[in-house]
Amino acid sequence: MNMISAPWRGEEQLWVVWLYAWTFGTLFRMASPPHMESQITAVVGTVSALGLALSVYIGVSLWRCAFNVGWQPAGYIVRALVIAMPLLVLASEAGLVS
Repeated sequence: MNMISAPWRGEEQLWVVWLYAWTFGTLFRMASPPHMESQITAVVGTVSALGLALSVYIGVSLWRCAFNVGWQPAGYIVRALVIAMPLLVLASEAGLVS
């Protein structure tokens, strides 16, 4: 359980959290249905809720562990990415960015 709770509490090295984010994100995308609009509503809702929960977990873990690294500017870069990525997703959904 420490593997999951340590990043959430900000007690893990940044590279480990980044690896978790990449691995879990990739596995989640591979397991998601490719054409969600043709799926049953319950499946779509479940996949969306799991995706949102995973995104929140990864974002909070990256934010809290950002400065657990030898090169301190990396912490600022990671925190900027944690802020920028959801904004880019929202802008893309709103049609502001293609």
